Amino acid sequence: GIKVVVKGQIESGPHVVYAGNHISYLDIEVVGSLLLGSFIAKKELRDWPLFGTLSTLQRTIFISRNPVDAAKVLETINARLAWA
Repeated sequence: GIKVVVKGQIESGPHVVYAGNHISYLDIEVVGSLLLGSFIAKKELRDWPLFGTLSTLQRTIFISRNPVDAAKVLETINARLAWA
């Protein structure tokens, strides 16, 4: 029952990053239906019932928000972009 309207061209080439601040969980389904890619989420989401499983299947990158882990987070994101 969701109507999606796309205006303009969606860039789908390699090494493209879209950044957004979603306002509901439906945003993820809508964007995921339009783009082939991966989401980035806080690592706690991996343990949530249903959302954790769906996120893992979608190849979500789970990251720590702890500044101590920043280098590892950057390495993980760079590796995913290089793979694209």
